[in-house]
Amino acid sequence: MIIKAKKISKVYNQNSEAEFFGIREVSLEINEGELVAIVGPSGAGKTTLFNMLGTLDTPTFGQLEIKDKNILSMGYNEKSKLRNEVIGFIFQQFRLISTLSALDNALLPLLVSDEGVDSSKKEMVAHLFDKYGLKNQLNKYPSQLSGGEQQRVAIIRALVNDPDIILADEPTGSLDSKMSEFVFNTLQQIHKENGKTVIYITHDMNLVKKADRLIKIKDGSVISDEACGY
Repeated sequence: MIIKAKKISKVYNQNSEAEFFGIREVSLEINEGELVAIVGPSGAGKTTLFNMLGTLDTPTFGQLEIKDKNILSMGYNEKSKLRNEVIGFIFQQFRLISTLSALDNALLPLLVSDEGVDSSKKEMVAHLFDKYGLKNQLNKYPSQLSGGEQQRVAIIRALVNDPDIILADEPTGSLDSKMSEFVFNTLQQIHKENGKTVIYITHDMNLVKKADRLIKIKDGSVISDEACGY
């Protein structure tokens, strides 16, 4: 088991009249190597849960373990280190830095790791650019890339530290149907070939059907968690 959450809740504006729950007593277990889809209406708590599982935010209550490490007992630096080494992130809006080339954007997780960037790492990243059809885009800036190209750079960035978990928040939400299919097929390939645990939020039911498991969220709570029977 790579992720274990037990009754985690996130409370905003705690102890005030404006207090509300982003998620409420969510319990789930995700095994290593699973392909998991998370769905739910807008405001259901999907992004809050994404932030909890990615250690971008901390639950107010409950227990959360990632690779047997107790997240709630960790300090800021410990969580940052675990996040950089264990989790790769892919976002709907790509989140590339406009002043950096595609190559430097992809190398960012290495720049803040203990390992740093050497020639072998640059060679590995260049191979990924070639593999995902970006061989001629290494030195281009995000503004010079299409949406699909930017998302492929973001996927490479998520892979450079060889993380155990890939977390993707609406990874195809900003793309046309053809590029959406290409990007998701890339995630499936990463899952199958590298044994990565891939967790993705989506509104696209065609992508939901391709998951091993489907977790449905409504009003901050998990209302179903089941194997996909498609």
